[in-house]
Amino acid sequence: MIPKCIIEHPRCCFNRLLSFGNFFAITNLDELWTPAQGVLKGVTRAAVLEKIAQQSKLFKAVHEMPKITENHVPGFVEAFRTSTTTGIVPIARLNNYQFNLSEDSKTQQLRKSFLEYVESYYRDHRA
Repeated sequence: MIPKCIIEHPRCCFNRLLSFGNFFAITNLDELWTPAQGVLKGVTRAAVLEKIAQQSKLFKAVHEMPKITENHVPGFVEAFRTSTTTGIVPIARLNNYQFNLSEDSKTQQLRKSFLEYVESYYRDHRA
C-alpha cells in the first residue's frame, strides 16, 4: 500500500505543509513546482529535482518557485511531499482540493523512479 498524506486543516495549514518535508506540485500545464526558499535542501529533494524529474521527461518544465501560496493550489493536479525517511508521499487532498492518485499518475511514476534510484544507489555503493 502506498502511503498518502491527507491535509485537511484551516487555511494556515498550507504554510505548515511547506515547513515539513519538501512540497512539490504538478500543475495542469505539466510543470513540476517546488518552493525555492524555506526548504530543507537535502539529498532526497536534490535527487528528485536534479536527477529523477529532469531525466524522466515527465514534465514540460521544472521550477523552483520564489513562493508557492494557497492561491496556486487550484492549478495543481497532483501534489506530494518528500523526505529522507518517507521518500515520495502523494498528497490526496489539501483542504477542498483533491489530487490525482491514480497508479499511472506522474507522482506514482516519479515514486517508482525514486525507488529504483535508491535501490541502484545501494547496489552500486554496497550500502
